[in-house]
Amino acid sequence: MFEWWNVILIVLAIVVAIVAVRFSFTFNVNQWLEARRKRQLEQLRNLCTHAEMEQLPDGRISVESRFTSPAGTRLWICNRCQMTTHDQRIANMSVQMWASNPAGWVKQEKRFNKLASKLGLI
Repeated sequence: MFEWWNVILIVLAIVVAIVAVRFSFTFNVNQWLEARRKRQLEQLRNLCTHAEMEQLPDGRISVESRFTSPAGTRLWICNRCQMTTHDQRIANMSVQMWASNPAGWVKQEKRFNKLASKLGLI
């Protein structure tokens, strides 16, 4: 037979279980959307070539770095993705890499532009 204190314990256990389930299944859509956008912006930064390529009138290809250094600092900032670094060699390596592989640069730019348009940045 159930006594009155057993009934109180059962009711209390049910209330605690309901509260635990409520907190464990809470889903905030705004936080999820914000986290997703942060992940996509990080992906966009990783897809950036950090170099600009153009074809000159004589048929040669010119590759220039998108990194600039603000006056009086050793910091280098990509003009397009805002990646920052203190190492100028990264800017030089990206230019050399894309100068030797222009087809890869075009492919990477297409991927970058696709994600940027998906994010509404283009």
